[in-house]
Amino acid sequence: FPAQPAALAQPEMTSSPSGFVVCMPYVAITLLTVALTNFKWSLSCIFLNNLTVYKIPDKDMLKDQQEKANNKGVKPPSAARQRKNAAKMNSKLKEKIYNQLAIAATSKEGLMQRLFFAEYDKLVFFFVAVLVNLCAFQMLSYHREHQGGGAVLTCLALVALGTGIVSLLTTQLQTLVSPRAERITSVLVGAASVLVAILLLVLVPREVLDFEVDTAAAALTTSLQTTLMKFDMSNPIGEVPVFYLQTFLAIMAGLIGGVTVAPAVRSVRCYMVATSPPEWAEAHLGEPMWIKLLMHLNIVLPMAIIVLWVKPLLEQPLEISPNLTLYLQIGASIFASVLQLSLIRPQVQSYLDSGLVAWYERCYGVQGAQMSTAERDFQNTGVRLMLELNSTLICKIAVQTVAPAIMLLSCAALLWHKGVETKDVHPTSLVPPVVFKAVFSFLLWWYCVVWSTVAGTTLALFRIGYILHY
Repeated sequence: FPAQPAALAQPEMTSSPSGFVVCMPYVAITLLTVALTNFKWSLSCIFLNNLTVYKIPDKDMLKDQQEKANNKGVKPPSAARQRKNAAKMNSKLKEKIYNQLAIAATSKEGLMQRLFFAEYDKLVFFFVAVLVNLCAFQMLSYHREHQGGGAVLTCLALVALGTGIVSLLTTQLQTLVSPRAERITSVLVGAASVLVAILLLVLVPREVLDFEVDTAAAALTTSLQTTLMKFDMSNPIGEVPVFYLQTFLAIMAGLIGGVTVAPAVRSVRCYMVATSPPEWAEAHLGEPMWIKLLMHLNIVLPMAIIVLWVKPLLEQPLEISPNLTLYLQIGASIFASVLQLSLIRPQVQSYLDSGLVAWYERCYGVQGAQMSTAERDFQNTGVRLMLELNSTLICKIAVQTVAPAIMLLSCAALLWHKGVETKDVHPTSLVPPVVFKAVFSFLLWWYCVVWSTVAGTTLALFRIGYILHY
């Protein structure tokens, strides 16, 4: 039989792994993360275990101890004498209680019963899950057929971003534990963020800041037209206006700006207690030098990340390519998120230490010595409530530390996975990679802008004495 022509030869069949097989490594890593963070080891409890909690001693306990000490080996007095001694002892005991401070340590069982522990536990899981899936995606990205497995990473990052925002909203909407001034400030900053973001996206030249919003709108139009043509449908809106995408980004900027205010203020206050405590407290509250260096870096790094998007300050003078600039932006953001999570224990301990500062100022400060009896009673009640509230809200401070880290990490992971690594893998997807790149590049930059602005303002108010350590 004559040989078949080359043109009619059957093509060589190649097998590609199914979607289930491709996703298996990512699913296995995620299940391992669940085991490491939620079962025997409980990573969220490890972060906050054995922290020092300050409390004013219980009145009945001190009273019983004093009665035993006074009555040991002494004949019981008469009833009239007992009433007189009780009145005298109560007046002295009241002052003695507030001049003493009990120290306790946090435990796993106690942490799990505190307010907002469930939100904090979820945030720790999502942070670790997104981070390990991002590392797995990077290690497997040299196999083109495994890049489709990044769907697990995409879903986790989107859910983690939403969970972080919702958790911060939940902590701020609790009227019993969130000050009214904090909620009002968050609303005002959120509204201002919407206005400033839309003006920035419309008016700032592309030669200064370019988030490729125009390119994303054009790619979204092409993708929409292609998808509708598959179903024999026409596009009723024609081209997707750039202003629609700019409005969406401005609304998201307002949401992120509103939920970032309280964590930024809290981070600066904990930073000041840890790095610049009162003179009397340096021997008691001082953190190791390497912790202080990390806390300094945690305040400065978001400010440095902002510069990576400004072309006249980086690309043009240093002649850096756009691809290298993008890698620097993503790498710096991931590093900032990991740094912020690693400081959760010093941050929470500094929050607890602020109660010790308040108690000391009440007992031995200049203002405490000049107070009248009524003012001292009022101050005593305030200090007791503050110490009890600090102990109760440990997990709220942890949420305010982990949630911003998750927002940074999720935006950086989506920017890397969808905007860089898969830009040539799924060119006909419904949401083009350039849209992910534009959206999460802007949200990442805007988060750093709001954080730096609020943190810088709070730091300046602290330096001029408007804000105290507690």
